[in-house]
Amino acid sequence: MKILVVTNCTKTKNPRPEENKAVLEQHGLDIPRCDLEREQEYRRILSTKPARELFGGSFTFVKDLVNHLRRLKNDVDFYVISGRYGLINENDEVIPYDCALSEMTDAEVRARSAKLRIFENIVDILTKGYDEVIVALSRKYLLTIFDPVTGKDFTEHLKGSKLTIFAAKSLQSLFKYEQMNFIGVVGIGDRNSKIAAFAASRT
Repeated sequence: MKILVVTNCTKTKNPRPEENKAVLEQHGLDIPRCDLEREQEYRRILSTKPARELFGGSFTFVKDLVNHLRRLKNDVDFYVISGRYGLINENDEVIPYDCALSEMTDAEVRARSAKLRIFENIVDILTKGYDEVIVALSRKYLLTIFDPVTGKDFTEHLKGSKLTIFAAKSLQSLFKYEQMNFIGVVGIGDRNSKIAAFAASRT
């Protein structure tokens, strides 16, 4: 099966952005936040890592799911919605940063998403065609690709793919996609355990 998995970046990173504070201060720079326009300045000083290796915490549960699906011989594309970078592939090289959509207002998320063209980029990826799409996003990150206020709805571009989505239970009624397995979650711990159970159910 050809599967797309999409999740969000996390505050937990390895290394932590704070670990680079001393060397950054030597060059007159602060910890990288949402200032993507200064990316080249930071890259001259900081080491990069593939996205899949940088993020920790709840991200590891989704990464474990991806690894499990690959062991089952599925062709899996793995993407991350990042507050700093927008939509990135798991193999994209990134620097440790502190920029979280979860700390922004809805209006700020919409502005950030538009600047980074997150919705347009997910639509481009969906044109590849997938048998299944798995989405695990917290509410603010989900807003970048599914927003009833602005009319953005990634499900309109799934082209018949089976959809499994892990999201807040309160959002379920907003989705109209027929081939959907909506797994409602309450908090990050609940989401983590349900992703782990979902992985275990795939054989």
